[in-house]
Amino acid sequence: MDVQGVWYDKSGHSNVDDLVVQSPIMEGDRLIYAGRDCYLIPEELYSYAQQVKTLDLSYNSIRDLEGLEHFSDSLEALILDNNEITETTEFEELPQLQLLSLCNNLITDLYAFIDGVASKLPRLMYLSLLGNKACPDSLTQSDCDEVDYARYRKYVIYKIPGLKFLDSKPVTDAERKEAKRAGQYMRVIKPQTSVEEEFERSERSIYRPLPEDSRSQQSNKSTRGTLKKARSSYHGRHSEGNRFIRNNDL
Repeated sequence: MDVQGVWYDKSGHSNVDDLVVQSPIMEGDRLIYAGRDCYLIPEELYSYAQQVKTLDLSYNSIRDLEGLEHFSDSLEALILDNNEITETTEFEELPQLQLLSLCNNLITDLYAFIDGVASKLPRLMYLSLLGNKACPDSLTQSDCDEVDYARYRKYVIYKIPGLKFLDSKPVTDAERKEAKRAGQYMRVIKPQTSVEEEFERSERSIYRPLPEDSRSQQSNKSTRGTLKKARSSYHGRHSEGNRFIRNNDL
């Protein structure tokens, strides 16, 4: 080690090299702090806030956006690709933000995410959610198709009407018109039923071969006779399976 505190290892690598690699990169009004494996926005970036219009924090492990409020006055573009952002991540109010890129994060609930950002980013025009479960991309999700993606686009455009680009495609006038007309109906609500409720419902459907009226009419007859009559309504080797088909499966 010399008098200035610089040391070198056997390969000629210097501790000064580490300092250079970890330092933020400022290019005009663009601040780059990518690939540093950080979990939060480092406090050392706050001092750049007033002169930054584009903040690139891609390829980190960020899930919490605490500190983003320091950039609220001037930030126009926020790049958070390949991080760990979820639908529960809280966004600060960024009145100047026009571009938000969140490709390859951990967003699974589209509706919770959109509800969380729509009112806080009033000038948003460019949004990308590719690579998230919330974005139904048929190329990466085998259970999605073009219809799913079209519904997704209509809903997002309905919630953020100022969008000009969504993912890699521009928002067309036709999409905007359709989103205004029917976007609110594009939300898919899945019934929340427990395993126990589903089992009980299946049990009821399986072990009631006769309608309620028929059972009441047969109340004075023996159980054996009732079961015999129930079996006679099924014909063929495979017809027994019809009892397992519920109305919502037709």
